[in-house]
Amino acid sequence: MIVRKMENEEYTTIADVIDPSIRSFTDTKVRSYTTYTYQVLAVNCAGKKPSRTIDVTTPQTIPAPPFGLSATAISFKRIRLTWIDNSHNETGFRLKRNDLVDPITTSGANITEYVDMYELQPETTYTYTICSYNEMGDSPDSARPSATTLGSDLPPD
Repeated sequence: MIVRKMENEEYTTIADVIDPSIRSFTDTKVRSYTTYTYQVLAVNCAGKKPSRTIDVTTPQTIPAPPFGLSATAISFKRIRLTWIDNSHNETGFRLKRNDLVDPITTSGANITEYVDMYELQPETTYTYTICSYNEMGDSPDSARPSATTLGSDLPPD
């Protein structure tokens, strides 16, 4: 039997019955940049005898892209953007507007909302993309939702 745990968690069984001739095991259900503690338990009718533990840290990978990016106009100069954080290893998010090379904002990890109010014009359509990033690189860009700012309530000049 093989068990594993992450820091501050209880052991869970990841392989129940193993042929005694097997000398290695590949755990394919792991997250990047995470430390796991493994232990092998010899099991027979007399009970279980544990091996020493071993700690393994998985390598860092590019984070998964956020999904569900939506853009909603909330005034003539503001658009609310929301998304779902789909990764556990991002440093933050880069939000782009209308195919600009540079992001309009870079947020920290676990942020899922931003209100764009940078130089927006009334009754103008803006298209957005977002990606997550860390030291390994950027995720692919998200879908490209658009929103049109509302008409101005101000009288013309």
